[in-house]
Order: sequence, then structure tokens, then C-alpha cells
Amino acid sequence: MQMPRPSPANDPDVQHKAPAWSPLPGASSHPGASLRWVWLKVLAVGFALAASVGLIGMALGSRCL
Repeated sequence: MQMPRPSPANDPDVQHKAPAWSPLPGASSHPGASLRWVWLKVLAVGFALAASVGLIGMALGSRCL
């Protein structure tokens, strides 16, 4: 009777390689570059939010005078 063949996951002769890190399409290949883009977007959204709140505050402030 033949022994069952081990699956590739349990086969000690098969070397498993982790998949290479690859950036999303259109992104930089440097891993830290994506973090920089995230912070840039966070700052841009924060600036836009602050500007809109300031404009709304100015509009409401001039109406109350």
C-alpha cells in the first residue's frame, strides 16, 4: 500500500516564498512614499475643512452684525 503524498504546504522539499511586496498601480515603489501621500492628503483635507469652517464663520459673523 502506497503512502499518501504530502500536500505542497507540508512538503519539506518545497520552498515557500512570501509574495514580493508590490505597490498599487500608479503608486511609488518606495514603501514610505505611500505614507507620505496619506499624510499629504490628511493635511489637504484638514486645510480644506478649516477653510470651509472659517468661511462659514465669516458669513455667519457678518450676518449677525
